[in-house]
Amino acid sequence: AKRESGWPDFEKDLKRASEVKPPALSHGAALFNDNEELRFSLRSVEKFAPWVRKIFILTDEQTPDWLNEEHEKIVVVDHKDCIPAEYLPTFNSHVIESYLHRIPGLAEHFIYMNDDFFLAAPSVPEDFFTPNGLPYLFMDWRYSRRFGYSILDTPHACSYANTRAFMKKKGFCLIDEVIVGHIPYAATK
Repeated sequence: AKRESGWPDFEKDLKRASEVKPPALSHGAALFNDNEELRFSLRSVEKFAPWVRKIFILTDEQTPDWLNEEHEKIVVVDHKDCIPAEYLPTFNSHVIESYLHRIPGLAEHFIYMNDDFFLAAPSVPEDFFTPNGLPYLFMDWRYSRRFGYSILDTPHACSYANTRAFMKKKGFCLIDEVIVGHIPYAATK
């Protein structure tokens, strides 16, 4: 969420991002409401994944007032520290996700979570990675999700279609219109 004194160019950056073609803004104004999802997401990691060594919070010149930036597990990283300047500012999660691997100090194996993702039960690293270190890919089999993405012309739906095309090109056998679930993502750099 935007901290009142922490992002002096917020309105200017938002306007600039919305004028980029294709748009660098993939969400509406609701994206900037602070419903404290991050607070509860962090609490869920603390409770259900105490084995996590570091939590990198990637943000654009903003930090919640309540966040203890001195906590030994928390590292706040600014977009400019891993995303090339020509792509900034951006409010597009797909752009941001494309540069996660460039976060300074990030482990080879990591789990990416949006601020609205929550763990609801104890977890272990083996829930996310195979014994030989490959990340598990969790799919969403619900027909409503699959069908909805096949008829929409939105940045998110286009990203889904591009991902499926890439996976098919790489030889993955894809069943029907299955999509990646909206859950924590295991990944490697």
